[in-house]
Amino acid sequence: MNFTDKKTMKNTNNNKIPLTKLLQEALIDCIEGSGKSQKEVAELLGVSAAKLSDLIHDRRPLNSEMAVRLGLLFSTSPSYWLNMQADQKLRELLASKGAAIEAEVKPLAAVC
Repeated sequence: MNFTDKKTMKNTNNNKIPLTKLLQEALIDCIEGSGKSQKEVAELLGVSAAKLSDLIHDRRPLNSEMAVRLGLLFSTSPSYWLNMQADQKLRELLASKGAAIEAEVKPLAAVC
């Protein structure tokens, strides 16, 4: 398994999207799809516009409470948002340290 080449992915338009921005891109798409401004969405979420902006610009990590709020607002599950962030963080780790970790771990024969 080689993890070092997975720094970007292609979307359906063949544009490269940095994997570290999946959560932010999904959030922006949902906000734009709602027809509301970021300020209006923040008010609907019950959070400050600054808090939402920090999340959108990756200055604040997503926490469980915000995932619940986003899930309620956009009719998704909180897990949808949390899993996206977890996947994003895993991809970041694999891109930066995957090869080193792979070199250090001595796999067992298939046991699971």
